Amino acid sequence: MGWLAICALKWLAGFVKRHYEPERPVSFETTAAGLAFPDDVKTIELWACSYDAPCKVHNCGAMATTIARSMDSDGRHIHQYELCQPHAEQVTEREKGRGRDIVRRGVGR
Repeated sequence: MGWLAICALKWLAGFVKRHYEPERPVSFETTAAGLAFPDDVKTIELWACSYDAPCKVHNCGAMATTIARSMDSDGRHIHQYELCQPHAEQVTEREKGRGRDIVRRGVGR
């Protein structure tokens, strides 16, 4: 087989994988309990969302008002979710129960 045929077969395999294989089902629930932060997270920062974004919880049609950012012990940003107010409160209560610090920055108390 020539190099052109090999390249064409590789491209075709990638195309089929991207366009014809079924996607994995979404594992998020309709509550914020489906949003998981990694185990090495020590702090959750809550920021006011200053841009238009939908809430990241599956099937929630509300606009995000809060950004929940996870930070490790060195203060490095790990992950971020844009959340509506009810889901932000759910995440706050759940993460407090896991012993993580909650820091509110620019978000109402």
